[in-house]
Amino acid sequence: MKTLASFKKKDYAAALKDIYLRIDEMCLSSYGKTKLKSYTKAGESASPFSGGAVGDDIALGCGCTANSAIITADTIYVANSGDSRSIVAKLSGKKYEAVEMSIDHKPELAEEKRRIEKAGGFVEENRVKGILNLSRSLGDMEYKLDKKLAPEHQMITAVPEIKTIPITSDLKFLFIACDGIWDCLTSQEAAEFIGERVEKYRKAGKLSGIVEQMFDTIIASDVASSEGIGCDNMTAVIIMFKNDE
Repeated sequence: MKTLASFKKKDYAAALKDIYLRIDEMCLSSYGKTKLKSYTKAGESASPFSGGAVGDDIALGCGCTANSAIITADTIYVANSGDSRSIVAKLSGKKYEAVEMSIDHKPELAEEKRRIEKAGGFVEENRVKGILNLSRSLGDMEYKLDKKLAPEHQMITAVPEIKTIPITSDLKFLFIACDGIWDCLTSQEAAEFIGERVEKYRKAGKLSGIVEQMFDTIIASDVASSEGIGCDNMTAVIIMFKNDE
């Protein structure tokens, strides 16, 4: 992929949007379809992403959320499409305070629901067409086939929400995590959990230990009795800032 003009111009908000839309375009390309098919195991007749048949239409049923950040010398730019979430934590006295850098894009949100319905869809049981439980994503091209509509107006859109925040001396870390974590912890609980363990694990040179401990705490020990809480996808990244040193 060629370097985006928007990135070269240091228009990072535009660059993030351009990247997300470019990924959708790639999903429909020959290269993208071949790449998606490569993730299926030998002998499988269905996509591991959606359960649908593996074929030229594989891009229609494959999708994922995306939450990403560009960090410059003085600013954090966060893009979100779907129900993953980023927070930054600021230290106020001895307390870590969470600042949400994204919202969870759910179909029942008023703005999202309006777009879905205007594009000819509907929301049933908080799911698009009663199926998809998020309102923005990469891929899921079967919801983006109306050629009369711009990408931002499709039933499901990849267009990310962009938020920015300056890097100040009280900003201590950025935490990016997928929806399974947020089923179990609030943004503030995550900020406090990480903040209480930062010094111990930073001195040991292994911040990943905090994530491991978090997962040991929130992953369900028994699927049957958990009612699904602690059973969903869990991936997380902690980015520490050294602006206090």
